[in-house]
Amino acid sequence: MNKIFQLLITLFFSVSSLAHADWEGYLLPDGFAHENSLAKAVETAKGSGKAVIVYYTRTNCPPCSSLQNRLRKEEIGIPYRDGYVFTAVWGTSMRSDERDRYRTQFWVQGAPTWIIFNRHGKYVCTAAGGFTSDEAGTQLHKTVQSLLATSTEGESATPRSCS
Repeated sequence: MNKIFQLLITLFFSVSSLAHADWEGYLLPDGFAHENSLAKAVETAKGSGKAVIVYYTRTNCPPCSSLQNRLRKEEIGIPYRDGYVFTAVWGTSMRSDERDRYRTQFWVQGAPTWIIFNRHGKYVCTAAGGFTSDEAGTQLHKTVQSLLATSTEGESATPRSCS
């Protein structure tokens, strides 16, 4: 009986890690660059010249679903597909101390929230709510691109809004 229990626990954790490994692919439209950790996203970004978006989300989150649907619209999604490497963070995917770090260090107050880093992994800004309309999605991309162009290599000491 003990061996069966151990096998079930091993199988559960193996399946759980596989499910989490491609969570970004589930959240994002086809063609979006994504990695399953911030470190991997920064590594990919350095090679591609793209910025990084850490997508803080939750399951069963209507605003998150709305944001994901907007990204599937070609006219809104193309700049994000072509300009960023994504990684996703959600409540059940990390330890509470990691969640607390995102909340305090990068101004995450709820989902959805995007935390933007330059291609070198330096924090640029936080977009609380992602964006709530197509026009806001286009404007957010322009604003982030402007902030990326003027950002220094040093990490910002305090969180700041992308707007």
